[in-house]
Amino acid sequence: MNQSRPARRAAALRPVKIAGLSTYVPPRVLTNADLEKLVETSDEWILQRTGIRERHIVEPGVGTSDLGTEAAAKAIERAGLTPDDIGVIIVGTVTPISSGVSPAFAMALRAASLPRSEVATPGSTM
Repeated sequence: MNQSRPARRAAALRPVKIAGLSTYVPPRVLTNADLEKLVETSDEWILQRTGIRERHIVEPGVGTSDLGTEAAAKAIERAGLTPDDIGVIIVGTVTPISSGVSPAFAMALRAASLPRSEVATPGSTM
């Protein structure tokens, strides 16, 4: 008896799972109090209009892929894995590409040239 096409395809698939998640923000913080020293504003004014109390600032030359690489390393560590255990990295971003290299591609290169998949989102440049 022949298996149906979907049944044969399902039998050939390898099981996958999301083993770890993480985020990373740069350590440098700019608070509303810091902004009060630079321009005529107040913490209350900013907070009422934006809900923002502080923001993280990247240093010059730091790209989205650098931040993503830090987050990926934390996720791998939290999952108790090594980079050799990872089969694919999937990155979704709306960050524009300023260096000509997509963040997902740069991260994959830094993580032992792993295959990559880019998830297109509104405003992204793939």
